[in-house]
Amino acid sequence: MDDILSVLRDGQPIDSVVVEDACRERTETESEKLKAGVTSPMQQQDGHQNSEQLYQKEVAKLITDIRQAHCHKNNILDGLETEKSIKDQSELEDIGMSENDFEDLKRRVRMQEASRRYRKRKKATTRSQREEMERLKRQLRQLQYYAEQSGDPEHWQKVANTEKKMQAEQKHIAKIRNLVRAIREAQRDEKKLIRSIGSLIQVYK
Repeated sequence: MDDILSVLRDGQPIDSVVVEDACRERTETESEKLKAGVTSPMQQQDGHQNSEQLYQKEVAKLITDIRQAHCHKNNILDGLETEKSIKDQSELEDIGMSENDFEDLKRRVRMQEASRRYRKRKKATTRSQREEMERLKRQLRQLQYYAEQSGDPEHWQKVANTEKKMQAEQKHIAKIRNLVRAIREAQRDEKKLIRSIGSLIQVYK
């Protein structure tokens, strides 16, 4: 019986073997009490029948108690979930914000986080582009020095190719800077909008 009560307290499923063992243990205890004195065979048979009936009643009672306990537990969980949903809805109503406005605010916050991550990636890309530009500049200076020293047309061709690469890199860096500038402006507008929504929330509190 103690095993069943401990399982019920832990909220674990009830094993039928545990139920039968507990009932049989209790029934055997009652039977031993009946057989404590000297009894006739007829009395022993009646005691055995009584113990069997008692065993069946205990099993039926335990099954009923188990079902009631599980139903009560499920009702409590359902009640807690319903209470939490009602509480969330009441909090939205207290600040004067509808559910659609709240979802829109969460969407804007997610967009702001995505914009921050995008700017971080672009910053890393811009840094790598600057490093590439510095490398091309060093290479160009070396090629110009070798071309001046040797006077070989092949070296001057390499200088021209390197200059073209540098121009392409400069155009690419300019595009990235313009894009980052546009993102920052959009972020400022978004922050202003979020602050205005926050002000409205404070007014309705």
